[in-house]
Amino acid sequence: MPYEEPSAPGPISHSDSQSEPERLTDRGHSVGDAFVELTRIVQLHFPIHKGLLLLKESGGFRYSAVATFNAGTVRHNLSLYLPTCSSLFEKVAEQGQVYTENYCGLFSGNAFERALLLDDLSCSFVIQPLHCNGQVVGLVGFSSIYPDTFAACEEGALDRICHGLCDEISRTRQLQQRNEV
Repeated sequence: MPYEEPSAPGPISHSDSQSEPERLTDRGHSVGDAFVELTRIVQLHFPIHKGLLLLKESGGFRYSAVATFNAGTVRHNLSLYLPTCSSLFEKVAEQGQVYTENYCGLFSGNAFERALLLDDLSCSFVIQPLHCNGQVVGLVGFSSIYPDTFAACEEGALDRICHGLCDEISRTRQLQQRNEV
């Protein structure tokens, strides 16, 4: 999928955050396409370097990496099941709270998670739970080569933007359930 590099990042304004969730779902996107759009929007506000979308199995407990972003290249339609041993991602999902870190040297997840979210240039990262109907159905994570990039995310800066992605996940799961019947 082509990815257009955005202009320099800027702060999220109230008017931006109101229109962005609708842009994720107004064109009948797949979940992967919605992640591409989410990444484009987030990069308008934060200097992101890497990103990933994890989804929890419907009715299950395992997480799967379904899309990644790395220095301008987006890959989706993936299905990489994550190991559960020493999983920071699972801890974040269980707590249901945004997790940010400004020193990646102390990353407390497993090596597989580290490789998906960080690289040698990463200085900070955020992991944002995706809530649908009161349940965490996935996580989105982004890293940056700059320190303190995601400090505002602890105050909910990504909540409204991620809402459109949650809607798309919910729609996709409803369609899958109908097709299974």
